[in-house]
Amino acid sequence: MRLRRAAVGLAVAASIVGAWWLAARVTDEATQSETARVYARADADAVAAENLVRRIAEDARALRDLAQRWLLAEGVEAAVRRDEIEQSMRALLTLRGLPVFHLMITGPDGVTQWQSRPNMPAVNLADRHHVAVHRTNVPSPWFGQPVTSRATGETVVPVTLRLDDPLGRFSGVVVLHYLPADLGRALALLGTGGDAVVKLIRNDGVLLAHSGLRPEMLGRRVLPEAVRQAAEGVRVMRQRTATAIENEAMLLVLRASDQANVIAVAGQSAASALAPVVKVRNLALATAAGYSLAAVLMLAFGYGIVRQRRLRREAAMLRAGRAEVERLQNKLPVVIFLRKVFPDGTARILYRTGDIKGVTGWVNGELDGLGPWDDYVTESSLTLAESNALVLRDGFAQTTWKLRQPDGSQRRMLTQMERLSLNPAGGGEVVGYIRDLTAEHSASEREAAARQELDDTLALAPVIVFRAMLSADARDMIDQGRPWYRELFVSRSVEPVSGWTPEALAAEGGLPGVLEPWDSLVAGIDALKRDGAWAADLGLRHGDGGSILVRVTVRLVAVEGEALSVVGYIADVTAERDAKARAIGSARLASLGELAAGLAHELKQPLQAIELAVSNAHSAQKRGNMAAIGQRLDRITTYTRRANQVIEHLRRLARGTDDTTPPEPIHIEEALAGVLALMAGPLRDGGVVTRVELADPPPRALGHNVALEQVLVNLLANSRDAMQSLLPEAPRLVTLKAETVAEGRVLITVSDTGGGIPPQVMARLFEPFVTTKGLERGTGLGLSICQGLIRQMGGTITAANEGPGAVFRICLPGAPAAPGEAPVAVASAEPFCTAPVRDSQAAA
Repeated sequence: MRLRRAAVGLAVAASIVGAWWLAARVTDEATQSETARVYARADADAVAAENLVRRIAEDARALRDLAQRWLLAEGVEAAVRRDEIEQSMRALLTLRGLPVFHLMITGPDGVTQWQSRPNMPAVNLADRHHVAVHRTNVPSPWFGQPVTSRATGETVVPVTLRLDDPLGRFSGVVVLHYLPADLGRALALLGTGGDAVVKLIRNDGVLLAHSGLRPEMLGRRVLPEAVRQAAEGVRVMRQRTATAIENEAMLLVLRASDQANVIAVAGQSAASALAPVVKVRNLALATAAGYSLAAVLMLAFGYGIVRQRRLRREAAMLRAGRAEVERLQNKLPVVIFLRKVFPDGTARILYRTGDIKGVTGWVNGELDGLGPWDDYVTESSLTLAESNALVLRDGFAQTTWKLRQPDGSQRRMLTQMERLSLNPAGGGEVVGYIRDLTAEHSASEREAAARQELDDTLALAPVIVFRAMLSADARDMIDQGRPWYRELFVSRSVEPVSGWTPEALAAEGGLPGVLEPWDSLVAGIDALKRDGAWAADLGLRHGDGGSILVRVTVRLVAVEGEALSVVGYIADVTAERDAKARAIGSARLASLGELAAGLAHELKQPLQAIELAVSNAHSAQKRGNMAAIGQRLDRITTYTRRANQVIEHLRRLARGTDDTTPPEPIHIEEALAGVLALMAGPLRDGGVVTRVELADPPPRALGHNVALEQVLVNLLANSRDAMQSLLPEAPRLVTLKAETVAEGRVLITVSDTGGGIPPQVMARLFEPFVTTKGLERGTGLGLSICQGLIRQMGGTITAANEGPGAVFRICLPGAPAAPGEAPVAVASAEPFCTAPVRDSQAAA
């Protein structure tokens, strides 16, 4: 039914739109037809005006030919010939349909040499634009602007043509003067309608003649500039525009003359031309309006009948819907009510529905109906009168109360009310609902107990758990000294771990106030915004004045506008750091123990050479051979330096490095040389051949030289041990390669031919206590410590089985180029060498 009504309405609307469209179409067609008729008539008038210009041009050229002969007449008979020519020119001036008012011939200096009217004084026209223009090659004839004639004193339209001597040189100008009134009358005779307008306008828009005469407009620019520019280069143009003469919209035809610098313009007033169209339009619009009114009335009458039927159906549906709503309300876990409050504060229930038995617990129906429940209420936050007054005053009220149960127990109830209406004399109507809160209250009590238990547990944990809000623009707010951090929760373990009471910590600005260094904390805020998590080892000023090392782990929970909601914990890792340092030192000393035999050989060889050199020097002294003595002393110096280098590397390795020492440039070539000096004996005893491949120039890394040497010594020792089980004839080769790769990082590769690492070990290779040597030969801490040392330097270490053995790749940050030093060329783009991820392990 609805679709049918919509279809009928659309059909009527479409017919109305069609009627108006037809009216508009009839009006448009009448307008176009009448406009075309006006343009056709104006085009004929413009053609006639153009023919008038053509006749003037032909007369001017004929007079120009006679004037040319007049100027060239010479000899004895010149006077006779000129007299004959003058008579011919005077006759020609009157024989044509449009008489020439006055004719003049000037010389090249612009002074008139002959005039058609007798006894006229000579005048100088050299400064006249229509004369001076012929000194250049302009079209002839040339129509000048209307001027006052210096010869006759009349306002004339000058038409000029250039005169040349036999050699083609400028010899003067022939000037024809036409009276604007004569031109206007001639144009008026050309018009084909009573209100037709015919004009001659120069190409620059200046009026020369008008069929309505209009002498006050002569010589003025009457053609709009936009129309004049559009007419340039166009032979014929139709235009609806207003000119400076008519001051109303005109339907004009413009025809540019091909004979002179003139535009023939003809047309008619648009208002008068289209007057018949107005009658047609009014009739069409009246017809469309009448049809629209009739259609709307018919549609309204039909809709009235349909609406009555629809209202009856809706009333039936409303009754059915109300019954269904009441059925659904009885299933809701609330009691809905409507209460009328009287001015004296008393009230009466008008309507009550819902699951009364389920909400109240009185399944026997004792609370059904509209009676009051006051006798069943044992406790309430507001009395009935107070709650009624509050909801009428504020528009909303909420009350919690207890309802007695049949078994003597109690239920916690919630009543929420809103003002429905307010009477001017006082009182009003209130609507609301009642809900059972017993289960929610029990859950809240359990939640509070769970919170307390969690708080007690966190208080005993050796970590500080916190929740806080950070500003998203924390860096800028810190620079401006504005608050950027607000703690929402700190576990009670803060005092045992940090030595700060909650009050003293708040006075310091919260946890950020006791963490250091400050730059690392600010960088952590940026990491939180970028990655959603951040972890780092920082210093914490202890409440007793000392300092401890803590690991801060923070995670972004939510972004709330310009604030970041974060949670995290702080753990004291001072003991872990100390244990780690002891493990590194033990591993270093264990490496020194393994190197002892080889180092003894490395030191014994130069000492033996020194002893032999001393003996030879004594012999040379006895012979008086001073040159031989110098050679022996140089050899002693060389071997002394060699032994000193071995001892120095041993001393540095034994001493280790401080974790707080800032990174410094490492010359990889020197580091490899020191490691090979320490490992020369053990490698030689194991039959291992070493090969070193260094990029040119040798790379420089940023880190700690001793830590890197300790890692390389460990890797070389592992390679040596791995190749001990090979057959005697099997190659035992260790290759050390160093190069600069992408982003200026330094890649050090240690590869061997020891058969590789078992797959079951590879997955846990860098974990503590993982080893393939057996308990009698190692603890499995070496590679775990190596990984920690490399990460402390901001690098990475990876392992893989490639070819005949294992390959370890160490990637370290590259050292910046020294002042004046060219950047090192990148050798390759290794996928193994990328910047490490700054997670909690890396921070450790």
